[in-house]
Amino acid sequence: MSLLLLACSCSPVGSTPQSESESESESDSPVDTPVDTELEGPHIPSFELAQGFVPIGLGRAVSVQDVDGDGDLDVLSASSGMAQPGNSSLQLHLQNSDGSYTWATESWGLSYDLDLWGLVPIDPDGDGVNQLLMTGAGWSGIAGNHLLTLSPFGSVLEGAPRGACGDGASMGASVADFDQNGFLDLVIANGSAHEWGGCTDVLFNPGDRLQPSFQVGSGELQGFGTVSQDLSGDGFPELVVLGGTGCTIYQNAGEEPWFYLDDPDYRFFERVRTEEQDQNWPIASLTTVLLDYDQDGDLDVYVCSFGDPKDESLGDYQVLLRNDGDMAFVNVAPDVGAAIGGGCMGVGTGDIDLNGYPDLYLGTGGPEAHMASDNLLLLNSGGQFQDVATQAGVAWKGRTHGIEFADMNQDGHMDLVANSGGAMPGQEEGLRVALNQGGPYAGVPVVLEGPPSNPDGVGTRIQARTEQGNFYSWRIRGQGFASSNLGPTWVGVGDAQEVTVIARFPDGSTAESAPLSPPFETLTLRWEE
Repeated sequence: MSLLLLACSCSPVGSTPQSESESESESDSPVDTPVDTELEGPHIPSFELAQGFVPIGLGRAVSVQDVDGDGDLDVLSASSGMAQPGNSSLQLHLQNSDGSYTWATESWGLSYDLDLWGLVPIDPDGDGVNQLLMTGAGWSGIAGNHLLTLSPFGSVLEGAPRGACGDGASMGASVADFDQNGFLDLVIANGSAHEWGGCTDVLFNPGDRLQPSFQVGSGELQGFGTVSQDLSGDGFPELVVLGGTGCTIYQNAGEEPWFYLDDPDYRFFERVRTEEQDQNWPIASLTTVLLDYDQDGDLDVYVCSFGDPKDESLGDYQVLLRNDGDMAFVNVAPDVGAAIGGGCMGVGTGDIDLNGYPDLYLGTGGPEAHMASDNLLLLNSGGQFQDVATQAGVAWKGRTHGIEFADMNQDGHMDLVANSGGAMPGQEEGLRVALNQGGPYAGVPVVLEGPPSNPDGVGTRIQARTEQGNFYSWRIRGQGFASSNLGPTWVGVGDAQEVTVIARFPDGSTAESAPLSPPFETLTLRWEE
């Protein structure tokens, strides 16, 4: 096992609830018309806001999925505290046929007082049906997690399986098949800024349940964010955990007990934060995503750490670990335009312009009142990042946490979903879906049909082979601010004219498409036993 540490109001059913602050929030809404730009280089996307969203909340995670089975992607959002309309910590917005959204929290029986943080689908009994894992308490204290079965006839809420840590200050969660038995396992990060913070659980699935194994990271304040995927290329997923000490990458040894915590041959350590930074921000690292930023076929790691946006020294906290293979990682953030000045609370990744290179959207700033700042959209052009948020109309000021990229209105363009809100009443912000108005590039939306125990193909690498080279994307569940996306996985191919798509499932088996030409339609790739 390897370890790398881097500093790195209720309303009528079907209606949208109103609030006293709604008119004020609308006056501060982001630009909702296309924006022209004179910037040269990468294509600058422009966005319009989808209508019908509740404009307040102490926003945490988002989950994008087709909740009502009509073929359109809907949005579930988590909130912390009780400042949101409908007095619920979970909000559901269903997409209408015209692309607008309707608040449906009450009609679906989802009015809960739970103080939620993370939203990650998981199939705990291996029957091929997902439930929604909702992590709770987080920064606020100790509480149990919950599993939600969504149904228009009456949703069912129950307690989630407990790990070795017991009830914790749970925030992040991620899903992967660590032991390669065909059933998805679960990681829950139980970190906090307070005395109750501290451990990370791995729950293995032998085929019919999730059962606790051991505490992975029991260090003080460790366990805010997590993400899991194969980083070493051997088919066994690694585990990334963020906390007060930075970013820890645990290498999967490929055999029981899978993670060797004390063996120096399975542990790597590097420190990039100064002693002064440690004293000022001892609980910095918060969220992380995996992306192949340079499209070399290996997943890289971006670490997002909060702080004062006026403190330029915090640029050192934003770390992009280039994966050089053999569990060797190099921080290249300053070299590729990803080492932003100031802090970051939420991060999401996806190829917003479908040029083949994944981009980053950052919810900047920190939890204190003076730390609100403009969000950033780092557009990736051939492995170099450039902030275009202002030109694109998505430089929203506030504290954005849950972020996902998805084609929400199925027009062939990647859209942006963002859930925002601070840490206390008075810092209510908004849930937004920003619809991409298009561009010159193209991509292939891929639907995976995996084995019965993993029907969504979590952990699958998707390769697009083109005359311009290879482009890669991955099916990852639970990253950024414990958020998730059950829509198709997109792989951008730029202006390629002939594309073959290959899915490599977690068990090593592959499925390959016939050669494709633009315009590309949704492609389904199936696992075969």
